[in-house]
Amino acid sequence: MSTNVTRRQFVSSAATVSGALLGMTSASASMRVQSAKSPALAIISCDNSAIVHRAMDSGARIVAISDSDPRRLAIMASIVQRRLGSKPEQFAHLDQIIASPRVDGLVFCNDLSLQPSMFLRACATGKDIYFHSPVANDMVTIGKMIGAVREHKNIVQTGLWRRNLPNYQRAIRHVRSGALGDVKTVRVWQRFSENSEDGTVDLAPHLLDIAMLAMNSGRPMLLPTVVTGVGEKQGGFNRGSQFAHLRFQQPDFDLVWESGPRINEALPSHMHLNCWEQHDGHLDHGVEFVAANGASLVAQDENCFLKSTDGDFLDLSSHNHPVEENLIENWISCIASRKESTSSFQSTAASGIVAHLIAASIESGKTHEWNSSRNAYTTL
Repeated sequence: MSTNVTRRQFVSSAATVSGALLGMTSASASMRVQSAKSPALAIISCDNSAIVHRAMDSGARIVAISDSDPRRLAIMASIVQRRLGSKPEQFAHLDQIIASPRVDGLVFCNDLSLQPSMFLRACATGKDIYFHSPVANDMVTIGKMIGAVREHKNIVQTGLWRRNLPNYQRAIRHVRSGALGDVKTVRVWQRFSENSEDGTVDLAPHLLDIAMLAMNSGRPMLLPTVVTGVGEKQGGFNRGSQFAHLRFQQPDFDLVWESGPRINEALPSHMHLNCWEQHDGHLDHGVEFVAANGASLVAQDENCFLKSTDGDFLDLSSHNHPVEENLIENWISCIASRKESTSSFQSTAASGIVAHLIAASIESGKTHEWNSSRNAYTTL
């Protein structure tokens, strides 16, 4: 990682996110079709019909589709025509859709089809955007993307994030309410078998997102002051055991990230998961919040349980829930209201940045520290 990477663009860009998303610049507004009640959407990469059906169920009009595969293009055109009674325009190249004044928003069913350069062009033409996961995780690129969203007032939704699962929502609310106490340590972990293909790159942003969303005290963007990562680099970041320690200020807490087949073994006892002994075998991945008073809260996809200061466990889990909140519906409603979406790009960008800093520290073997005088991360 460069020793000159600055985050000024992130802090300054994100500082006015809430207010900025309520209006539109004249340049971008002139490119938008004024169809607030029924936005005109374009589907990019026609390999996820479920998202398309959700969009149509939410009242959106599908006016254009794009895919490099003619067969998938024809199938999607038929699906839309049967539902809406009109056949959408078909494009082989994304640039044509980005330039179309008929289109209000772009739905990327496959993130491989969305590149940062396309994202920036789409924002400049006033398009609102829905996609699954971060299209970039380096600070410079994400900074440019946040700047574009701020300048053009786009509504950008990041789908398929664990923050929308009920058990994580409960944990976030509990921590933010102060009921747990003053949280001083956050553990984020992923345990996998020796032969597993899963790793840091896949789950780190998703799990870190839960931790930072719960701990964010209203700042525009929560980023660490110090990042130290160590681990095995066996053909990439998703092999072997990895560990990272991140120091945050305002609020003041430490975050510990661990990924590998042997969770807790390499850590000093005071950093072990408080609930590990009782729930061993059920904690393949998750987030734990540990308060100064000794209470802790563990959140996972399927579980949320509290350990009180006297050692008692309370199950807060919601076991009857869908796999994903209907984020596409939320995004479509925000296109009309111009309010910030549930899983906005601005609010999830920090998670991608932190995952990148962890990976860079593990790869380089160096600590990355925020240097306020230079307004940049530097390596020690």
